[in-house]
Amino acid sequence: MATKTNSDMVILRGRVEAIHFNRDGWMVGSLISEAGPRVKFTGELLSEEGQSVEFEGTWETHARFGRQFKVKRPLTFSPVSTAGLCTWLERSDEAYGIGKAKAWQLVQKFGKELPGVLATDPEAIAQAVGIPVQSAQDLSEHWRQHEGKLRAITCLLSFGLKMNQAESVWKARGS
Repeated sequence: MATKTNSDMVILRGRVEAIHFNRDGWMVGSLISEAGPRVKFTGELLSEEGQSVEFEGTWETHARFGRQFKVKRPLTFSPVSTAGLCTWLERSDEAYGIGKAKAWQLVQKFGKELPGVLATDPEAIAQAVGIPVQSAQDLSEHWRQHEGKLRAITCLLSFGLKMNQAESVWKARGS
């Protein structure tokens, strides 16, 4: 489903059906919109098949490929990769007291629900891995303040990038 925003910008919501092209950060794919029809999309973004997405952009007609949605910016970064989450928790300075074993425990316990738990239930985090509640609250606050960035970084980490590489990509590309 597409809803109108300022000027000609539109918000498109749906599930990525297929990725047709992906190189150097440029992606072409198709999604099934909330309204039902298949929609072609293109833009500088990271996504994967089966992902629920929300994009802001414009409708354009390409001379060769026809009508497609030009993504100006993704509004969601989901699903979060559990491998990327585990790596971020293991290596992030903000995840004080959580190393490899505790990161793995959190991912095993909460799975892809972990970002929501990080944002809303620090006590559950503290209880699950035996860290001080204050440390879990600090982690939760950090996650809430930087969620878009951290979702992007965990996605990059899931592709095998190192923490400093993922942070560099984030700094270069922004939100």
